[in-house]
Amino acid sequence: MKSIENPCGFTLIELLVVVLIIGILAAIALPQYQKAVDKSRVAEAVSLLDSLGKAEEIFYMGNGSYTQNMDDLDISLPKATGDTETMRNTKNFRFSTADTAAVSPATFIGKATPQWKYPGASLTLTLTATEGPQRTCEDPGATGFCKLMNTMGYTAASTGGNGGGNPFGPVHGGGSGR
Repeated sequence: MKSIENPCGFTLIELLVVVLIIGILAAIALPQYQKAVDKSRVAEAVSLLDSLGKAEEIFYMGNGSYTQNMDDLDISLPKATGDTETMRNTKNFRFSTADTAAVSPATFIGKATPQWKYPGASLTLTLTATEGPQRTCEDPGATGFCKLMNTMGYTAASTGGNGGGNPFGPVHGGGSGR
């Protein structure tokens, strides 16, 4: 028999170890990647909801009242089939306004509801003529949606369970920090 002095290639065990290491790294990285994608989607919604609120404040300064009709505002939100003057759909969120004409003092309520996961969760921006904006995150199903909001200026609303799904308690909310 001839002995091999310079073996070329890898053994089956070496290849299996490499595949195992790649699998472990992928199992760790994929959830973190998904969390980063979700955060970017929520950041887009926060930005659009804050822009909607600023457009409402401009409308209020010019007219003395808030409007429920998004078409009256100085902002261009995308309009798709099935959208109405009080509701707009984007790829990831549904934006809507509430009828607050009979509420005193004058109030605007804008809501963003995720459409890709997190059933029942929502972001709400409330403006009144007498107070600064109030930003809340609701997560009645404790899906973890409000955990994504822990640095975006929204406070977890107390909707039973664990306070909106945020184990860290209230998060930088309210005030006039726009």
